[in-house]
Amino acid sequence: MKLHYRNQLVRQRLAAHEEGVSFQFDILDSMRLLRRAWYMVEPETIINCYKPVGLHIGEKNEEQGKTNDSSDFPSSDSDKNDWEALTHCISIPDGVSFHDYVSVDDNAAVSEVPSDRDIVAAVSDRAVTTMMNAKSLRVS
Repeated sequence: MKLHYRNQLVRQRLAAHEEGVSFQFDILDSMRLLRRAWYMVEPETIINCYKPVGLHIGEKNEEQGKTNDSSDFPSSDSDKNDWEALTHCISIPDGVSFHDYVSVDDNAAVSEVPSDRDIVAAVSDRAVTTMMNAKSLRVS
């Protein structure tokens, strides 16, 4: 989805430049673009997301088992041409490829990995709460 989103963003920036207007992009534009990008994602891509954890949903053949990771972008020549055109229009450092642009945040932390201590504390807290609730039911 990120590939589709960023590709559409490149196209919008390029269109603004070609029309001679300043590029403006707000939250609503982002939400619309995100929706459009989501509908461009193939069902097989979603299915393949589950395979690394051992879930093989509706698998029909071995060919369907391929994954689309950031090292194998399915970008078209059109995507690359749009990127190339944009690099000539706005200030993008030399050597930055469309692949670099799409994968710039691949290693960004988007969630915290709980430590063993955090997991034990959460389980213990739930156990204590459950016991307290059970005791209060008996007292009533």
